[in-house]
Amino acid sequence: MKMTLCLAGLVLMLPLCASPQDVISGPVKIIVPAVAGGGVDVVARAVATRLSSAIGQPVIIDNRGGGSGIPGIEAAGRAVPDGQTVLIATMGQLAINPTLYRNRKLPYNIERDFVPVALVAGAELMVMVHPALPVKSMTELIQYAKAQNGRLTYASSGIGGGPHLAMELLAAGSGAKFSHVPYKGSTPAFTDVLGGHVPLIIDTVVGGLSYVRAGKLRALAVLADQRSPLMPDVPAVAETVPGYAVTNWYGLLVPVGTPPGIQKLLHDQVAKILSDPVLKAEFVKQGILLGEGTQADFARFLKAETAKWGKIIVDSDVVPE
Repeated sequence: MKMTLCLAGLVLMLPLCASPQDVISGPVKIIVPAVAGGGVDVVARAVATRLSSAIGQPVIIDNRGGGSGIPGIEAAGRAVPDGQTVLIATMGQLAINPTLYRNRKLPYNIERDFVPVALVAGAELMVMVHPALPVKSMTELIQYAKAQNGRLTYASSGIGGGPHLAMELLAAGSGAKFSHVPYKGSTPAFTDVLGGHVPLIIDTVVGGLSYVRAGKLRALAVLADQRSPLMPDVPAVAETVPGYAVTNWYGLLVPVGTPPGIQKLLHDQVAKILSDPVLKAEFVKQGILLGEGTQADFARFLKAETAKWGKIIVDSDVVPE
């Protein structure tokens, strides 16, 4: 991504080559609508540290967990659109919630109240089974599920989350039926699968990696459109179900009305951060792939993801807990 001479220059030179609307003139707050320590928070903190150096301003993380991310997103949408408040949120919060909570009036509208800036990263997901389940590939899993006619159960971290809807998408694409067993988080879900109470789970690659390597679970496939660098011997679902791809992605947005120059500044600096090979290598070890593409690319992606998950939610009649 080619940056302009002004943006490539030193921060001290910015006032000489940029209008006031192209410069962030104070501390930046990144609202993360999740508790500290999760994947989106880890990525946001890595971006914040490097962005601070790039723009010459303090960049702080404001964690606002709870409420499916709704309170945090509402706060970001109501912020002054001057580039000093940005939002980094997950696929579920940005592309799933609008339809999942279709019967509840959300206090914001992503398309109306925000401008997409950058696709920041995505956490890889994986299909895993208990070793007692007599399947060793996605083809065998689909055949087995069809023979069970909806009786094959799977665990997920909760209703309406990425893993749940990823399985609904797999069912729609393969013609197999599965029975959902939702849990309040990944930890209790893994506990029951490891104990043999539920034979199948979708969760992050990193979350299941140690269990797979210890032989406690069998990895059938990763859900991204290509194999994971962490587990290159495990196929992608798309090798069995063409066109299937799911990544729990994270995106950066700003309140509508933020000057285009500041949008470009944020996009270009974040793109530069994400292209750092050292950072990429660090995140690959955590099952996180860094994003790329233009601001317009992310806007189109967000719109397509919202439509895709909206259809799955309506067709599967998914309602929140």
